[in-house]
Amino acid sequence: MNNWKRKIEVWEYESQVFPKQKSINWSIKDLANDPYKTVHKDLEITFFQLLLSTAKSMLTKSYKYSTQVALFARSYSEVIQLLLDDKDGYLAFNYEFRDILKDFSKVTRHGEIAQGINYFYAKERLGAYAVYDFKDYAKRCGISKKCSGYTPDYVYCRSKDKAIGILESKGTMQATPTSFLTHGHEQCTNGENYLKNHGIVPAHSYVSAVSFGTTSRAIRRYSRIYISDPSNEFAYEDKNPMKSNLYEYSKLFYLAGKREITEKLMSGEKILESDLEFAGRFFVNNGLIIGAWDVRDAFTNKMVRLNLGLKPSLVDYLIGKNDDLEKYEHNSSEYQEEFSDGTFMIIES
Repeated sequence: MNNWKRKIEVWEYESQVFPKQKSINWSIKDLANDPYKTVHKDLEITFFQLLLSTAKSMLTKSYKYSTQVALFARSYSEVIQLLLDDKDGYLAFNYEFRDILKDFSKVTRHGEIAQGINYFYAKERLGAYAVYDFKDYAKRCGISKKCSGYTPDYVYCRSKDKAIGILESKGTMQATPTSFLTHGHEQCTNGENYLKNHGIVPAHSYVSAVSFGTTSRAIRRYSRIYISDPSNEFAYEDKNPMKSNLYEYSKLFYLAGKREITEKLMSGEKILESDLEFAGRFFVNNGLIIGAWDVRDAFTNKMVRLNLGLKPSLVDYLIGKNDDLEKYEHNSSEYQEEFSDGTFMIIES
């Protein structure tokens, strides 16, 4: 098992290309000089980043600790190893599995992986420091009335100005996910109106659709994220950034199997130094190991231990010794990943 790195193309479309009426037939045109399209820098993602983002995206709907949910999220280590491959340096779906898996829609279970990519995109490109399930966020804001119609997947809190935004996540094997983006726009509009009716006006609402390329040489395209911004206004700030930060860090403890700490952080409560002393195994590479996954290397069939850990200054923040969260650099190597939020994952030798 190694921490590979792959690229994904990123194309952004302006919202005016989307029809206002469902009856209008249209499609995205792959034109080099399309005035409504902006081609952004490729998104780079490592195996550890994708694994952790996919696992965390599954936890946004988990309102309390569940051992079964934690184990299911961990299981995607082998799924990602087997289903994803390399095509000229770009992330690609292993074409063989489309016929092997008994899946009538032929999507080969890419949905959860697409969620992970879009979750990572929110953190990496939209500047999110916390990502909530949409319905969970509404509940946390004291909104008890249910929203009629479809809603987007996520609410995220943005680092630079503490503004909140909403994100609808899609995944497909189609080359041009026209219908997914159109439906996503409707979901964002519905969700935006629902929040506005309760005094919460999102700064942005994005639709992000991952279109997977495959290893088949007969299909000459790479994996691509299609992104669109249905609106652009600012009015509402995250009322408690520290609480949102603690919620986001709760996901790592969740995956590490630390129930009590997870539930404290989920509720926005800082933890005690004694909690970490009990949870932490030892310090290594200037960090505290809080737990580990024992996962199988899908190609050698050997068990591998993935350690999850925290940087020392992040430990100080979580226990209240430091009120300011340090900015961390992202570093990646073949056997470890230091994430930009002060956490890390390392293969135990």
